[in-house]
Amino acid sequence: MALEFVLDEGSAITEGIVPGVAAPVAAVGVAEKGYVSLQLTVDDPGGHSSMPPVSTAIGILSRAIDKLERTPFPARIGGAVKEFFAFVGPEMHWFQRILLANRWLFEPWLKRELAKSPLTATLIRTTQAATMFHAGMRENILPAQARAVVNFRLLDGDTIDQVQGRTREIIADARVKVARLAPAMEASPISRSDSDSFKLLHRTIRQIYPKVIVAPILSIATTDARHYNKLSNNIYRFAPFTVRPQDADRFHGVDERVSVQDYERCVRFYSQLIRNSQQ
Repeated sequence: MALEFVLDEGSAITEGIVPGVAAPVAAVGVAEKGYVSLQLTVDDPGGHSSMPPVSTAIGILSRAIDKLERTPFPARIGGAVKEFFAFVGPEMHWFQRILLANRWLFEPWLKRELAKSPLTATLIRTTQAATMFHAGMRENILPAQARAVVNFRLLDGDTIDQVQGRTREIIADARVKVARLAPAMEASPISRSDSDSFKLLHRTIRQIYPKVIVAPILSIATTDARHYNKLSNNIYRFAPFTVRPQDADRFHGVDERVSVQDYERCVRFYSQLIRNSQQ
């Protein structure tokens, strides 16, 4: 069975986030980043803290993570992000329009601008973040093992095997074992932004949010839409609520929330989308 299109959450309406764009941008995810977590493990004989070795398991693993953090993935603009700027470029200030029209020359500037905020830096590179660290059980006992987990979100063009190989190369320490954890998934295919399904979403969004710019984007979150890749070529990710710079730390953090106004608009959006789909 083929589905005409699939819509999941993922991207949203942004305000004050895209450099050079004053209007809100309704970013519709036409693709999403891949996902893999690598477990880093260091085994050590352990012992008493009064007779420590030159490097403990914690020290070895900490240096490995530091090497990764000091070696980010290279930035590049392509795929869904390139499409995004093709849509929003005409709406930018004249200076940014000139720069985007000559991206072959000014791309280093654009990368620097996007890299200034975690919200936009994630669009131009595979990201890596140490999210878990376990070692030790008492203050006077050397840990026999130290473990950490580093989570990667893959930009299209980077594969899980490449990420794992690059991690080993950067750490360059045989004492650190690198193992892949489940689940893991490659970056998704890119859905078309000129399809009838995208145009339907575009029209519906504009009916509820008349002042926004609608543009395709790379979704940085992992969504359930990936399970439908074999059922449809038109897979999109959009949640009709507003994200501002001050909201970035709320994701999976303190005071994560949706405003009453956004909740009301969400109801209106999905109702309108159903009505438009029946026409």
